[in-house]
Amino acid sequence: MDRQRPDALFMVTDAFTNLNRRLVLDFAEKRRIPAMYEYGSLVRDGGLIAYGPSLEDMFQRAAIFIDKMLKGVEVSDLPVEEPTKFYLLINLRPLRHSASPSRSRCCCARRGDSVARRDVRFWPLSDRR
Repeated sequence: MDRQRPDALFMVTDAFTNLNRRLVLDFAEKRRIPAMYEYGSLVRDGGLIAYGPSLEDMFQRAAIFIDKMLKGVEVSDLPVEEPTKFYLLINLRPLRHSASPSRSRCCCARRGDSVARRDVRFWPLSDRR
């Protein structure tokens, strides 16, 4: 990767990449490669951007399904669902240390409220229905 520098990086999280996440985060930071991740924990560990389904919402939906199954609803009668709530996390720290002043501005999501937590901004995006 040093010979042909990538323009950007997107890390698909699995057991192997999660185990080596620190190496990936350090690689992207050291070489100043913009990187996007699936889970917010990677942004909290120093990554740049994460976009993905709300795990909290998915766990709540799973609890509803388990409740229905325990009440006797047949599994085959339960609908197949896709995530409807998503989040966007942006780590502002790397943007502030950027050489270009225009990069230090952060674009805002069109939907949802912004909640600041230190140098990480969280935008819950509304249902996509």
